[in-house]
Amino acid sequence: MGKTDLSAQPTRRGRPPKVGRDQIVDAAVRLGLDSFTMQGLADDLGVSPATLYSHVQGRDEVIALVESRLQRAIRGFTTEATEWRGWLADFAALVRRELGTSASTLLNATRADASMRIDVGEPGLRLLMAAGFSSVDAAFAVWLVFRVAITASSGTDPSFSQFLEPTAELVDAAADADAFVALRQVHDDLTASEGRDTFAFDLEITLVGIAARRERAAPGD
Repeated sequence: MGKTDLSAQPTRRGRPPKVGRDQIVDAAVRLGLDSFTMQGLADDLGVSPATLYSHVQGRDEVIALVESRLQRAIRGFTTEATEWRGWLADFAALVRRELGTSASTLLNATRADASMRIDVGEPGLRLLMAAGFSSVDAAFAVWLVFRVAITASSGTDPSFSQFLEPTAELVDAAADADAFVALRQVHDDLTASEGRDTFAFDLEITLVGIAARRERAAPGD
């Protein structure tokens, strides 16, 4: 009896990817509601667009499903922080994680449900006001941190990455090699730090600025 030629055996195909609404929502959040397409979702999940349409009616329904999930996540936000800096930092991390790649779509889609964006700030407002911030400054501080969080990069690419190539072209095209010495160093250092995320820097500077605002706004000023 001869040996079995394993190489001649037919390749067994794996099971098709398991896709349901939860997986579709996960993919939409991953890709970002501001830019995803149904074809992009299908590619990400390894299925055909027709498979997606057997679970959802289209892009609008996907957005509604993601919106519902994020509303629950934001309304369920809790933190053990007992001072305003810690609360704002944890709040920023939540907003960035849940809304970062979908901010424009979600802010427009949830315009009629303002409580998703307002009542979550109640504990933070109380901490800020207890620390001596005026009610208006407290509100501005929460809104500022929210804006910083939703504009930060998702972490998959540095937020400055889109400027690296045109910066290199500008520096290389300069007739005077000394014309852009600082810009060249910045470009080289940023390129070497690929994967660096500016969010921590943005948030630190923001919190420092908020604290400085409080120090200048002494009672009676």
